[in-house]
Amino acid sequence: MNHVVWPCVLLTLLTALSCSAAAGESGNRHLKVSAIVCDGAACLPASLRIWDGDTFIVDRTGVASEKIRIANIDTPEIEGKCASESAAAIAAKHRLAQLVDGQSIRFHGTRLDRYSRRLATIELASGQDVGATMVGDGLARAWEGSRKPWC
Repeated sequence: MNHVVWPCVLLTLLTALSCSAAAGESGNRHLKVSAIVCDGAACLPASLRIWDGDTFIVDRTGVASEKIRIANIDTPEIEGKCASESAAAIAAKHRLAQLVDGQSIRFHGTRLDRYSRRLATIELASGQDVGATMVGDGLARAWEGSRKPWC
């Protein structure tokens, strides 16, 4: 199918992932990665379930799961309004997973959004801001208070 080719090209160029993984992606499944999540003074191993380029769930032993929305960016939606938005969303999702996998990460922010997700910027142990990196990679936009169309 021709509509599968463009997401594969995009993913290969932006994230060096195989086209077979992109072509086999139907619907939206979480990408699961591991990280060390530092919140305050405590750092705990965690499993992250990446939903899209700016949203994921943190699972830590002995702590309730927490939904996180990266506060300083906006990424395309997986179920976007056009094929190019969906393709860009898949690339953003994979890039976020790549950035945080195996890393120590710290959340900055405690406010909840209307979907009860914690709004936070995400910082790697190196000091790198994950949102800023996603914007620099062309996979996200800086959040300016409202969504803008991707198509």
